[in-house]
Amino acid sequence: MVARALPRISTMPDRLLNIGAKPDDPPELRRRKRLMVAFSMAVMPTGFVWGAIYYVLGETTAAAVPIAYMPFAAANLAAFARTRDLDQVRRGQCLLILSLPFVLHVALGGFEPSSGVVLWSVLAPFCALVFGGIGAGSRWLVAFSQDDLASRLRMPVDDVINRMAHGDVVKYTIVVPEGIPIVTVKPGDRSLLVPGAKVFVFAQTRDGKLTAMRATVGRNGFAPPM
Repeated sequence: MVARALPRISTMPDRLLNIGAKPDDPPELRRRKRLMVAFSMAVMPTGFVWGAIYYVLGETTAAAVPIAYMPFAAANLAAFARTRDLDQVRRGQCLLILSLPFVLHVALGGFEPSSGVVLWSVLAPFCALVFGGIGAGSRWLVAFSQDDLASRLRMPVDDVINRMAHGDVVKYTIVVPEGIPIVTVKPGDRSLLVPGAKVFVFAQTRDGKLTAMRATVGRNGFAPPM
């Protein structure tokens, strides 16, 4: 009995990663589907540990939020096993990553009391970029920006009492030394390409020649910090 079960057990991880694959999927699509399953499953234990820490610190309501990721992510993967639709499972995964930190942010009383937990939502545009391309990544980046703005407008949440000790809340302060230039990037045109301007060029090799795809130009003698 044990000898017969061992081959099935040894192939279980591979079969699990292939739950969304179709027999006629191209190799690249099959690889992306496997990575999507692996990414979703890798985050599940993190949610449980994260929730356990909040529970130990006395935040039982907040503890339920990251723990809830596990059944929601499992349901998303179960739907993936039925539909085999990579875009659908990606959208579900990104929605979970975007929304749960915001709910946790509110449960802990705002941006500072939650140690900026809503910033974990940045994994949503990263996930969209990796599994959906630049267009999907850009759309989810906008969604993350709106999520972050909404979280700051909800700071602090007056009717929520954070039970964590002051030493358990991590605060982040970014100090910019005097004299350090702060760069703002915005669209330009060819008129910025004047003699003496400092330029950073993104180029590709085409037909044996370097072809500029995009250029970043510094104004007023400033050099692009790339």
